[in-house]
Amino acid sequence: MDTQDTRAVALQHQVFEEQTRALYAKGGVALVTNLVNSLILVVALWNAVSHRLALAWLLAMYLTVGFRFLLLHHHNSAQERPYRALRWARSWTLTTALTGALWGTGGALLYPQGWPGGQDLVLFVIGGMVGGASLSLSSFLPAFVAFTIPALAPPIVRLLAEQDRSHGAMALLLCIFGAGMTAVARAGTRTLVESIRLRVRNEELATDLSVTYERLLRLNKELEERVAARTEELENAMRVRDDFVSIVSHELRSPLSAIMSSEEVLRRLLEQPEVDRERLLRAGEQRSEG
Repeated sequence: MDTQDTRAVALQHQVFEEQTRALYAKGGVALVTNLVNSLILVVALWNAVSHRLALAWLLAMYLTVGFRFLLLHHHNSAQERPYRALRWARSWTLTTALTGALWGTGGALLYPQGWPGGQDLVLFVIGGMVGGASLSLSSFLPAFVAFTIPALAPPIVRLLAEQDRSHGAMALLLCIFGAGMTAVARAGTRTLVESIRLRVRNEELATDLSVTYERLLRLNKELEERVAARTEELENAMRVRDDFVSIVSHELRSPLSAIMSSEEVLRRLLEQPEVDRERLLRAGEQRSEG
């Protein structure tokens, strides 16, 4: 596997990890909503349904939500390295599916016969839970689907069992509503994934730029050191040259001065008429030979 494939796999794992963390980050509010809405529904239907059935359903809901609170607490307090995103995502998805199944069961079992207002209330509460799930579970689409299908399927079947046009239309509306909320959740998932990928790529780019900048600084420092070393070598060479020229000039100055002085003396002597030129020339030749 080359470097590009490795980075792609690492990016995919990081995206999934952050999706899972977002799933648990939104879980607290969703769990409280389950507790409150289920209690309100039972209280509102208390005189229209079996008390034993309503209490059993409410107890099952509270036990399930309580277990999910424990799961949420265990997740938030865990200090595991590396983060086991797949296990946490599966656990939350399964418990979410169980919660959705309880809402769907409630929609079928607590559906009050002969009370349209109560029937509308049941459908309204379940629809509201699905709508809320499209936000709280949008970071991980499988979790939303695991909640929505078991939450809506029993009420839809219950409506179709009435075998009349109005209830059939309500069942169709629930199907359309579920499809619409799924599209909303899918869009939320896509947006979150793209934002995570963009942030990770920006972080990688910033890291690459930082590394490149540090490398340029290091190369610039090395270049300055080389230039300084070459400059010092050049200055040393110029000093050696100046010393050599000074020494040569000093060594040549003395004989040249002597020669020039002798030449000046001879010239003056030759200019005098009483001087024996031949004798001076012979003396100069003898001196030269000596």
